[in-house]
Amino acid sequence: MARAWRNLYVFLMVAWFGVMVYYTFILTPTLTRAFPGDFGTIVATLFPGYFRLGEVLGLVAALAAFMEFRNQRRQPGGPDAPGAGWRLAAGLMALALVIVNREAVLPAAHAARGTAAFGPLHGISMAINLATAALALFGGAGGLLAPAASRPGRIAGTNRP
Repeated sequence: MARAWRNLYVFLMVAWFGVMVYYTFILTPTLTRAFPGDFGTIVATLFPGYFRLGEVLGLVAALAAFMEFRNQRRQPGGPDAPGAGWRLAAGLMALALVIVNREAVLPAAHAARGTAAFGPLHGISMAINLATAALALFGGAGGLLAPAASRPGRIAGTNRP
């Protein structure tokens, strides 16, 4: 079962990373060029949903990592889950960052539109978003590159019981 939880975690973290790359490097620059006068209004409409999607993906990924970690701890001598703790930590940190961005930074930036305070808040939001993307990439890649969990009753790295 640990493998299924890991696979779900990897899928969610990689999907989340893909959404962040699309919004950050494709959608936002395209909207800036296509609608320079309306860009702020469009982004103010889109970004709460973007961050909410990140919260959902991050929460389910963190839950999957927790279940993998829990299964590993509850089955002494059962299948191991290499790196499960690191995946759980990456998922929880990414989730915390996206929650801070949506619940604290985004409302403050929205309230500061048109003032000198908006620039620094936008920079903070971008930095948090990039850190979240790095954690999603780290978590997804870490899950893909970690050795497969060994089957119960087998010696890891061998075909011997």
